[in-house]
Amino acid sequence: MENDIAYQCILNLIQNSFYSLYKYCNDPKRLMSTEEYFIRITPNFLDNTITIHDSGNGLTKTELKKTIEMIYSSSVQSTMEEKVQIQEKSKLNYNEADIEVTNKIFSPLFGVCDQITIQTKNDQSLTTTLEINEEYEIRDYNESFKRGTKFLLQIKEKFMNIYTEENLKSAIRKKCQLILNPYYLFYGKISNNNLIYEQININVSVWTKEQSMITEEEYENLYFSLTMDPKNYFGRKNLRVEGQLEFSTIFYIRYDNTKTQLSDIFNFNGNIFLYIRKKFIPHCCIKLPDYYNFVTGVIESEDLPLNIRHENFQKSPVVRLITRNITKHIILQLLELSENNPDEYLKFYQKNSSKLKTALLNDVRNFRNIKQILQYYSSSNTEQMVSFPSYLERKKNTQNEIYYIIGQSIDQLRKDPLVEKFRKMDIEVLFMTETIDVEVIQRMTDYANVPFKNINDEENK
Repeated sequence: MENDIAYQCILNLIQNSFYSLYKYCNDPKRLMSTEEYFIRITPNFLDNTITIHDSGNGLTKTELKKTIEMIYSSSVQSTMEEKVQIQEKSKLNYNEADIEVTNKIFSPLFGVCDQITIQTKNDQSLTTTLEINEEYEIRDYNESFKRGTKFLLQIKEKFMNIYTEENLKSAIRKKCQLILNPYYLFYGKISNNNLIYEQININVSVWTKEQSMITEEEYENLYFSLTMDPKNYFGRKNLRVEGQLEFSTIFYIRYDNTKTQLSDIFNFNGNIFLYIRKKFIPHCCIKLPDYYNFVTGVIESEDLPLNIRHENFQKSPVVRLITRNITKHIILQLLELSENNPDEYLKFYQKNSSKLKTALLNDVRNFRNIKQILQYYSSSNTEQMVSFPSYLERKKNTQNEIYYIIGQSIDQLRKDPLVEKFRKMDIEVLFMTETIDVEVIQRMTDYANVPFKNINDEENK
């Protein structure tokens, strides 16, 4: 457990440095820039220190104060109320979401470090040294680097013993797969009294590899790079499209729509992170409709220009084609998962049923396939849900309609006298309890040419 905490501390700070670079590069004018964007990780095993230096935007004095207060507030098991009090005391303007997001980055630090020194250069050069339960002072200082932020971590000795060169490199390679060109991830070491930096993010992007060559661990590590969360998905799709339109993508179907770490920090209003010809495009992303916000992933396109502007991006015919292609495969993947992994699909569906029904009402191109993945509880089974194809498979040959009833809850409908009447006739009735079901059933009218019939219609009473 302690080993996991120790590595997570370093990996989270590397991700934080990546976000700093991401923010700095967010201006489209820098897309064609020749500036070097780097993150340098430099362990010193003699002094028990690890330095993480990025060439991103650097912190203003207000941002530095905010970071410091976050480090202190997340270093103890304090309640949200106590953390908000810290916020008010520091007179800084940030909300509860900021607190929760930043805790993910900084919460392990004082569990692993005795001391943290921060040096940063934005509009001015600032530094401070932090120790648990000690006051801090922000000072001006002279520093040679042009911009960016350094975290100098004084590691507790028991943790420093587990930071070997091999283990550090391995952990960083696995968990930081999104940090690719133009970002250079360097590992520094002393050789003949000289500090030498070795680039360690030179592996091929996972989504461009042959599917047969990708391991389950690589899929999970890529998901971590996208979200900084443990495995919270039950399905994924690795897709390569060639021909008139060329792109490679890996997307994940999550159990819920919790925002990713990157989305939270930079208000990244999209689902699929974008690379164009192996270059990360930080100001653009593939924005799927809100009813597909349980999907996240990464895509690399060969057809988009590197200098595409944010305001023109979503209007691009290529982007529209890519989005249309991805949404089609989302539904096909859900259909496959519902058939091959019904228990896990049920967990997903219970959290996302209203989104899929909204998709049915709006996604005309996928209307037919979306109908196949909708499920409902029924008079035959209130523990397991049934799809329309399954309903048709077990209905009587003499039954010419799909029967349903609309109500507020499963318990209410199960006790309905009409439902009991149909149960005695051995006719299954679907229970529709969501508000959106009224519009859904009006839109569908039938499934596989078998019409829907409300048992409350006068002729059935």
